[in-house]
Amino acid sequence: MKKFRYILYILVLAVFAGAMLPSCSDDEPRTEPEPKPKTVNRVVLVFMSANNNLGGYFDANDLQEMKQAAVAGDITDGRLLVYRHGLNADETAVEQRLFEILPDGTEKTLVEYDSELSSVSMERMAQVLDDAERLAPADSRGLMLWSHADGWINVGFENPEEPAASPKGFGQDGSKKMSISALGRVLEGRYFDFIYFDCCYMASVEVMYELRKSAGLFAASSAELPADGARYHEALKYLFQPELDLVSAVKVSFDYYKQQNSSGCTLSVVRSDALEPLAAATAEMYDLHPSQPQRGEVQQFENSGNRFFDFDHYMEKLLVEQPSLYNNWKTSLDAAVCFRGATERIYMVNRFYVRRHCGLTTHILYTPEDAAKNGYSQLKWYRDVVSRLYQE
Repeated sequence: MKKFRYILYILVLAVFAGAMLPSCSDDEPRTEPEPKPKTVNRVVLVFMSANNNLGGYFDANDLQEMKQAAVAGDITDGRLLVYRHGLNADETAVEQRLFEILPDGTEKTLVEYDSELSSVSMERMAQVLDDAERLAPADSRGLMLWSHADGWINVGFENPEEPAASPKGFGQDGSKKMSISALGRVLEGRYFDFIYFDCCYMASVEVMYELRKSAGLFAASSAELPADGARYHEALKYLFQPELDLVSAVKVSFDYYKQQNSSGCTLSVVRSDALEPLAAATAEMYDLHPSQPQRGEVQQFENSGNRFFDFDHYMEKLLVEQPSLYNNWKTSLDAAVCFRGATERIYMVNRFYVRRHCGLTTHILYTPEDAAKNGYSQLKWYRDVVSRLYQE
């Protein structure tokens, strides 16, 4: 009998303990798997390298414009992401982070980054692009590159061929910039419906040819761009339409600066699928070894420097004795440029009149030795096209 009572006692305890187990486990924190982000029609990532004299004011203004567009309902079936490396005035602030601008105009931080890597390093840019793709899946993507820039000038601390060169290229983080070749390596294997350069001098055929496989369309400026840059509160709605309208997004900014009649502006939109035919047509002309035009004859987009010339004006002067060849070449240029806009003058650091503007600039090699300057010989446009000018 005692043995039976003992067994019964043990069974009761076991049942009681079993009943208590769910109660105990409820007190422990549960780790629910994060829901998979919803795939949207389009994600636009604004990559702001603002640790420079544009930071603290112009970047803040543009962020307010983005929030204004969000509140207005312009981000339809899409997500607006911003990577910002700002001017680190507040030591307690996160210097580099990726965040989303929500429909109510607030910010939602997605990733915070340490400050060990520069915003214009290949590794940091690749991290940001990877994070944006992982956290915000989309059927299509757009990239806006926001900072200072120097067009095709192909030297910088991320160009391993010239580690000691003065920093030039895209973006500015303190004294550092990214070379165009390095930017091409970061973007290689990625694809964006558009890349919009909200910075100076990037409407260069050398730049766009270098990046041609990374985007369907490019938007950029041949000359300096006013520090206020793109009009985000007016332009974003065109970038989030089901059918992308990059030309309208660019045109609202150009029209604004044209009406201001102060600093001036150049902007253009270029199709990437027309760049290889344009390269082939140009190389064919260069195979003829025509004589270079006189210095000063071709429209430049800076006061001096001899780096950014109007592509159409240059080819017209280069083929001045063969007008039929020039006209044939121009059809390839016109197929590439969807929109071109230029005010009568540029009145910023550089001050000059704009008498010709085809929407693309190019560099002129007056001698074969010029290719060694500023890393020009490392560019794909030089390798595939310009090198033929002086080949026997």
